[in-house]
Amino acid sequence: MLRDQGVLLGLVASEPPYPSEFRREAVELARVSDKSVPKLAKDLGISDQILREWIKHADVDAGKREGLSTDGREELRRLRHHARSKPVGQRDRPLLGLGP
Repeated sequence: MLRDQGVLLGLVASEPPYPSEFRREAVELARVSDKSVPKLAKDLGISDQILREWIKHADVDAGKREGLSTDGREELRRLRHHARSKPVGQRDRPLLGLGP
């Protein structure tokens, strides 16, 4: 397999490819800059679509926009992982109040 920055290509990475601080700063720049999103994204070396996604997620987290927050997405990811790790017959038992 090919490696890119320590991550095997073709597999889902466990961490986002951009550090959270970089994403926060890019969103802040997009909010205060006179530059368009495509121009700013090009200057930062990222796609304009990913910058728009980061702005959207930041707005959801700040309560400015409807949607699933970062914490909500993490909780959903954790619950899905937990559900997949159980045998099929036991997946719904806690939800139905039937015990473990």
